[in-house]
Amino acid sequence: MGLRFGTSNGPSTYWGVVTGDADGDGKEELIFGCWQLDIKTVAGGVRIWKQGPGGKWTEMTGTGLPVNPTVCDVAAADFDGDGILDIACGVSNNTTGNKGILLYKGTGKGKFTAWSANGGLPAAGLPRYVEGLEAGDFDGDGRPDLAAAVFGGGVIAFRNTSTGFHVFGKGCSGSLARVPRLAGGGPVKIGLPFTLKILDGPAGGTCLVGFGRSRSTLGAGLWLPLDLAPLGGPGCRLYVAPLVLKGVPLNPSGTGSMVLPVPNLPVLYRAVLYVQGLIPAKSANPLGLVTTSGGGIRVGK
Repeated sequence: MGLRFGTSNGPSTYWGVVTGDADGDGKEELIFGCWQLDIKTVAGGVRIWKQGPGGKWTEMTGTGLPVNPTVCDVAAADFDGDGILDIACGVSNNTTGNKGILLYKGTGKGKFTAWSANGGLPAAGLPRYVEGLEAGDFDGDGRPDLAAAVFGGGVIAFRNTSTGFHVFGKGCSGSLARVPRLAGGGPVKIGLPFTLKILDGPAGGTCLVGFGRSRSTLGAGLWLPLDLAPLGGPGCRLYVAPLVLKGVPLNPSGTGSMVLPVPNLPVLYRAVLYVQGLIPAKSANPLGLVTTSGGGIRVGK
């Protein structure tokens, strides 16, 4: 059973609740798919409810998400790695009869726009409605994929093949004021240089950037992410098995960067490289080390 609310748009039943920070304020909202009970009223779509002072919940309006079709389930994840929540929804249009999956890109502050070309997902043409959606990294490449349970039609998995730079996991700061982080400067394309940025590090420090091909195992029976708390780094984790370490100096603002040339070789299309920053900081914790989140670089054209 879904949760039923009285709304100004008519009767509706809410399904497929997920949580996510839809407006970028650091707090999670409730995101519902909405089953349109009465086809004479507009009461379907995707609804987001935000908790305010005193625990009072109010519906966010003007989100740009669909309001007309029945939505049986929703999934929320950062599908393009830009740090902003995106939303996928399984729809069944009561007017046209179309059944499919719609993808919406988060633009920040609770606003969403339809994804260009629907991200390659089938917006219509499925034999039955999608009664279940789930986002998760099914192939271990650090990017959220999507699985859809189709009523009477089995499960369909969609691999996320987006290119560019994305982050995964969380960094740690110990006693430092800021958590160091990685960011990408521009697209990642064959034949073009890519700039990797280190931000919010300790002033005048050095970031050891580790590059590797695995984010699942360190070898010798050790699996990633590796918790560094037993070594004196509470809250710190190793996300990448580094094959190469490159030192990057940080300026007085705690910022540094390095340029990574991408050879003009077609075979590199969709090649993946993982990175993580390790920053020596004696006063931060007993380990004397803080870390960034992990980062994934997938080459595009």
